[in-house]
Amino acid sequence: MIESLVAEGMPDSVVTSYFLEAKYEIEQANTDYVSLVFTVNEDTGGAHPNQFFRTFNFDAKTGLAITLQDLFPANPVYFMPLRAKIKTAVHDELTAVLSEQGDNETNPDDLLFEDIGKLKEDVFNHYTFGTNYIRFFFSPYDIAPYAFGPIVVKVDR
Repeated sequence: MIESLVAEGMPDSVVTSYFLEAKYEIEQANTDYVSLVFTVNEDTGGAHPNQFFRTFNFDAKTGLAITLQDLFPANPVYFMPLRAKIKTAVHDELTAVLSEQGDNETNPDDLLFEDIGKLKEDVFNHYTFGTNYIRFFFSPYDIAPYAFGPIVVKVDR
């Protein structure tokens, strides 16, 4: 197909290679839990490639999906303190990115589309977990501009 486009004199900007790549990482897999993340990279000819995450968390004995609430069975109001931890972790991650770029002036919280403390709970659906921690995965555009790429943070449970 590409050869025929080149033969027809199509400009190089039209003749492109699309791609789809998926990788997975096992956070934990044992007799109790399975927790993993798929990272998908794709280029469909837009302004830039994109990346997104899909996570899967299961109880190995029942096969049922594990929700964030399930990770805090003794605390029905778990989300408020968890959200505060995520907010701090995102702030620290963006501070590190800015520092690498030589920018120590910009407040990283100003770069977010919305204050983490005000986001709905479903924004935090992409996570994996271990015994004492949870990792949250935010694709480009989920909480910040594409230029910051994916944001992955790890917080204590």
